[in-house]
Amino acid sequence: MKSVTLGNGVKSIGEVAFCGCDALMSIDIPDSVVSIGDSAFCYCRNLTSVTIGNGVMSIGNSAFESCHSLTGVTIPDSVVSIGDSAFRYCDSLVSITISDALTSIGKEAFSGCNSLNSISVASENPVYYSDENCIIERRSKILIQGCNNSIIPQGIIAIAEGAFRDFDSLTSITIPDSITSIGKEAFEDCSNLRSITFEGTVAQWNSIQLGDSWGDTHTSIFKIICSDGIISA
Repeated sequence: MKSVTLGNGVKSIGEVAFCGCDALMSIDIPDSVVSIGDSAFCYCRNLTSVTIGNGVMSIGNSAFESCHSLTGVTIPDSVVSIGDSAFRYCDSLVSITISDALTSIGKEAFSGCNSLNSISVASENPVYYSDENCIIERRSKILIQGCNNSIIPQGIIAIAEGAFRDFDSLTSITIPDSITSIGKEAFEDCSNLRSITFEGTVAQWNSIQLGDSWGDTHTSIFKIICSDGIISA
């Protein structure tokens, strides 16, 4: 079962329908499908190519989680919601393209995609925008997903849970002084992260709300370079 093309009469793909199918290498989802269920393709480790039809409106929780060979995803204009962890640990994923219709991205939807280099959100999307290779929620100014090439823009209020998880190539990053919170495991498993430059003072850094394991817990202590001093994290 290397390639699967579903018939045009299929309306939905159920929960765990193809979960763990290591032989599956490509899937063509027709326009007749309106929903992809929770964990529908999770752990399809050799799945490299997915064509999502223009009728799909929702992608469920963990739908493509741990599809380690998946290299790129274009979300069609029909999709309005992506569930929690939908593409988490797709560690060959290098690019994400999001349309202007997508108005709900679940928690850690792209967390752990450690090869991710490019993020693009359609300019007319009313809920999200992309800036410096980050996905940012317009109203809250929360950075919900970064990548290897991200620069955290000025004015961002918070970094979401798992936003930079597992980026081994990240050695340093600059955080603006507008940040008031960093979510749980935001930089977890960034094993080569050695320094963070914070554009505010030590006192400002100490006032930031830090989630559990916000920094990597499996590497040597890194440093936080503030405008008036250095902190060992």
